Amino acid sequence: MNYNIQIDLMKVMLATTEIVAGARVLRIPIDQEGLSVQNGSVFLRLTALNIQTPGRQHTHLLKQQFGKDYLAGLGEEDRRRIPFIGYMVPWTPDGKAHK
Repeated sequence: MNYNIQIDLMKVMLATTEIVAGARVLRIPIDQEGLSVQNGSVFLRLTALNIQTPGRQHTHLLKQQFGKDYLAGLGEEDRRRIPFIGYMVPWTPDGKAHK
């Protein structure tokens, strides 16, 4: 099955916006947990959690993925506060989400 994916980039850890040369830009520090740099590319690691909620179109919630060592350094309350940053909706050729 194919999915449409929406991610709120402002919920990525340490994301900010600023004005540069008259344009609003998104800044995300790449030397942080949850991002990896490989061969000149920067990857955002995500976990898709399968949910089936009646009346909701999305089937998965997305969370930024962190390493075990990083998570071990957080308190239980801090781990719970890691936000969902997006969701997935089944895609159809007509562009409408499955129900």
